[in-house]
Amino acid sequence: MDKQHSSGGWGWGGGSPDLDTTGIATIALLAAGEAADSQPIQDAIEHMSSQQNDDGGFPSSGMSADSNAISDGWAMMALNAAGVDPAEWRKGTATPATHLLSCQQESGVFWWKPDVKGAAGFLVEETSYSIIALMGKSLPITAAARGAEAEGATVSVTVLGDGDLLFSRDLAIGAKSSAKDGFEISNPTVLGALAATGLTYSLADPEGKGRPTVSDLEGYGAPIYFVDGARQTDPIGEYNLTGDECVVISAPDTVLPLRLTAPDDVVEGTAFTIEVASEDLDDRGLIVSAPVDGATVTVKSDTISADYTTDEDGKTPEITLKEPGEYRVEAKKDGYIATFYLNCGYQIINCRSSQPVDVTIHVLGNAAPLFSGEVEVTAVGFEKDGYEIENPTALGALEVTRVSYSLGDPWGGGSPAVTDLAGLGMPVYFVNGASPNVGLDEYFLSDGDWITVTAPYTVYPLKMTAPADVIAGERFKIKVESEEYDASWNKVMVPQQGATVTIGSETYTTGADGYTSDIMFTTAGEYRVRADKPGYISTYYLTPGGYHIIACEEGEIFTVAIHVLGNGNPLFSGEVDVGSVGFEKDGYHIDNPTAMGALDVTGVSYTLGDPWGMGSPAVTDLAGKGMPVYYVDGGAPSVGLDQYYLNDGDWITVSAPYTVYPLKMTAPTDVIAGERFKIKVESEEYDASWNPITIPQQGATVTVGSKAYTTGADGYTGNITLPSAGEYKVKADKAGYIGTYYLTPGGYQIINCLEAGGETVTIHVLGNGNPLFSDEIFVSNVGFEKDGYEIDNPTAMVPST
Repeated sequence: MDKQHSSGGWGWGGGSPDLDTTGIATIALLAAGEAADSQPIQDAIEHMSSQQNDDGGFPSSGMSADSNAISDGWAMMALNAAGVDPAEWRKGTATPATHLLSCQQESGVFWWKPDVKGAAGFLVEETSYSIIALMGKSLPITAAARGAEAEGATVSVTVLGDGDLLFSRDLAIGAKSSAKDGFEISNPTVLGALAATGLTYSLADPEGKGRPTVSDLEGYGAPIYFVDGARQTDPIGEYNLTGDECVVISAPDTVLPLRLTAPDDVVEGTAFTIEVASEDLDDRGLIVSAPVDGATVTVKSDTISADYTTDEDGKTPEITLKEPGEYRVEAKKDGYIATFYLNCGYQIINCRSSQPVDVTIHVLGNAAPLFSGEVEVTAVGFEKDGYEIENPTALGALEVTRVSYSLGDPWGGGSPAVTDLAGLGMPVYFVNGASPNVGLDEYFLSDGDWITVTAPYTVYPLKMTAPADVIAGERFKIKVESEEYDASWNKVMVPQQGATVTIGSETYTTGADGYTSDIMFTTAGEYRVRADKPGYISTYYLTPGGYHIIACEEGEIFTVAIHVLGNGNPLFSGEVDVGSVGFEKDGYHIDNPTAMGALDVTGVSYTLGDPWGMGSPAVTDLAGKGMPVYYVDGGAPSVGLDQYYLNDGDWITVSAPYTVYPLKMTAPTDVIAGERFKIKVESEEYDASWNPITIPQQGATVTVGSKAYTTGADGYTGNITLPSAGEYKVKADKAGYIGTYYLTPGGYQIINCLEAGGETVTIHVLGNGNPLFSDEIFVSNVGFEKDGYEIDNPTAMVPST
């Protein structure tokens, strides 16, 4: 607490206050039991408020004045922990959440800034903290007990007015209740989702039962709402969300939704129609449908798009798709809710080719191959055991192999299933390593599919966890597990001891934990990997192409200069090469190439710990001298040694203890030969309130070329004069301080000394009209001192007269 700055903030390592450190400290204090209304917390909140940018976000001091996702996350989590709603911190229409969401990319990941990815090592951190912040949560995260109801939900929310779009995006709905129009809004509910959109709405209780309804939404009247496409009749404030739902809220309630009926699969060249109907509730609350005339149905792929208009029966003209592929379908009409909104996207029609497909199929009995190879499956169906089987399907591929099988209807659903395969019982099947959720007869093939049909179904598949990319010299392990089911038919992963992992011509055997011993590739290239164990389905049959591929690359090497200091004295000083391979230290995994990796290469002893309880490593001791600070190219980065990623040529200094302060030198960059100048030396320190201050240093040694000068009480040297043109290397040292050599890339500040120029003039100096001096002289550019005055040159006041 005594490190808190007078502004209310905290700074990294006790330095100047910054937003990130203030957020972290606030979260930590609240988690430790500090009251949210205490003065330190209120001061911290005030400091964070002062840092908010006009775009609603927050900057990271020392990194950039622009708002970024990490700083947004720390600020929002601190506010959440203090019971402050970040949505109330508005800059116009912008809030911390709107800026944070602007950093989210289509893949779901959060970048450092909306258009700047930032370091790859931060993407998981940025995304994780963003999720926590947007859900109204903070650190530490407490895992829910098994079976406990999770708090908060992330859902897709679309709001419509007269069928037109007012709002649409994914929102994280926290579990914290709020108040509106005298009513409490529970969360996470559909009403809470509406509140999170920021749209204007009013609540009323027409039945007087204390159950609020939305009486008006953005001036369109009372709405209706849908969840996952289905119209709901529960009060909007009582429908609890669990996560991943598609929520549509539409006003007024007289605008009806459209529903379309279309086939899931068609064959190219085969005609079909699509029907469109409206959906309403009758007096009994039952759903009734009516054909919609004049609706526009759009069918499109990545290359073509066509619109069709429905007739009085709600039907389109016949549609024929001429190219295989996936087609996206939607229906819309003015004054109705479009199907795109209700479905949170398009309905999909899969158009299958009428041409044969080539696939690879493996038919296994007790994990041994009965057939393994490529087959061609035509589009012509066939009959088997009284069932009509379509093609090209997975069942059609099995038929081509000639392995015996029989069909039946074991579940009484009227659909065929393989009841026996080669006398070994009922099989399971996989396509491209995954288990489809349809039967063999309903899975339509694509060229290149990798199919495995295996009996009995109690023979379990092996799953292998292996990296896709490694660096030569990097150590890694491969894990082998079986995918099984427990007594309640829950899927479980069981580590497999004694499995054989084959990499090229080398084999490795897994231990009790399912892992191999350490594996290391010494040369770059592609390595093929598979795992086998008797009585289990080999990964070969579940991996398209048969093998998992590990790409091994030569590691990139970064050359940097690093100086490790103890009490200002060098423990190591020189260039080191830092590779891309990470390492383990004191129970932490350290990425590379980082400043921590450079420190590790020096061989100077250090220990890692987590002094701030944030789960991130920090150097707690360096060579027995305590916690260090570090600099890169003379500046102090705002991230830890383990998070600073190196660039070639970086000039790094790691100094312990952190109470040894750096020297800063003020010297000219250009002088003229013979010109007098001084150099000032100061230390950069902190006062009792942790404000940065500079202190003139008496007794510092300034070395200019081969000469040394000592500073006085004001931090200045005496007058210095360079005798001839050239470059002069300059540094400053003082016992107990960090010398400027270690903070200046290359070690020295350079003073460029130029030859003295000047002018040739004729001058006459007269006394009582008589000449005292009369001649042509050369006046240099070098000034001089006279009677306590500094005189510039070339001027009329020349010393040579």
